[in-house]
Amino acid sequence: MPIAQFELVGRRRPRTQVELKKGCPIYRMRIFAPNQPTAKSIFNVFMRKRTKTKEPEVLRIRNIREKHSHTIKNFSITLRYQSRTGVHNQARQYRDTTTVGAINQMFAEMASRHRARFRDIQIVAVSVIKPSQVTRPSLKQFLNPKFKFPMMRRIRKARPDQKAKYIASRPTTW
Repeated sequence: MPIAQFELVGRRRPRTQVELKKGCPIYRMRIFAPNQPTAKSIFNVFMRKRTKTKEPEVLRIRNIREKHSHTIKNFSITLRYQSRTGVHNQARQYRDTTTVGAINQMFAEMASRHRARFRDIQIVAVSVIKPSQVTRPSLKQFLNPKFKFPMMRRIRKARPDQKAKYIASRPTTW
C-alpha cells in the first residue's frame, strides 16, 4: 500500500451565528494515508478527539511532494500504536530520500515486528535528524564517509569496432 503525504486544513463546523461571525479556530494537520478519502477520515477522527464535535469541516486538502528527494536524509519518527496488550509510544529512525519513503519503511517494520496494522498506528512527529543524532546501529554503519558498495560482477564494455551482434559465449565477469 503506497502512502502519500497530505496536508489538511479544517475546523469545527460553526453551529451558531456568533461562531460563524467570530470564526472557529482553524487546525492544520499533516497526515500520511494511501488516498484522499482515507486522509480525510483520519483527519475527522483527530478533529473529533480535539474539538469534541461530531462533524468537523475540511476546508482544504492537498498532496505534499518533497522538493529535495534526491538526497539521503536520516528521519526520526515518533509514533503511538495499539498492540494486543495496550498503547505504546516509540521513537524510530530510518534513512531514506523522502519522508514518505521513511514512513513506508516504518509501516512495513511495525507490521513485521509488532503485528501493528495501519489503522493501529498514529504518527506523532516526523523530523530530519543530523548524523550525530543517529542512535540506531543499522543506520550508523552508513554514516562512515568511506563506506562503499563493492561491485561483485563487472561486465567489461567492448569497443564499438569489436562489438558483434550475436555472440556464442557468455561474457566473463571477473
